[in-house]
Amino acid sequence: MIPQHMGCLPITVFVRVTLQGHTADVAGLFKNEVRNIPEVLECYVMTGAADYLLRVVASDLKDYERFVRQRIHKIGCINSIYTSFVYGVVKQAHVFPKLGA
Repeated sequence: MIPQHMGCLPITVFVRVTLQGHTADVAGLFKNEVRNIPEVLECYVMTGAADYLLRVVASDLKDYERFVRQRIHKIGCINSIYTSFVYGVVKQAHVFPKLGA
């Protein structure tokens, strides 16, 4: 659980997930479960080595370990999880650029 007190800056984690199979049932199970996990801020369907990319927040490393063990592992259709912790931000835009100009 992410602490709600002031001054707590959560850890941002990018999690690449591969599933055990690519059937509609397996993908549907994963997507339905991930939608209900509050620590997952974003979930993208990917091409390449990983099936999904999650942007996750945690209060600390122990909280992230709890997230993996109690939330992600319980989904049951996951083949592998690769974790990258964010330790700095170079650019973070919240407005889309004007395209085609």
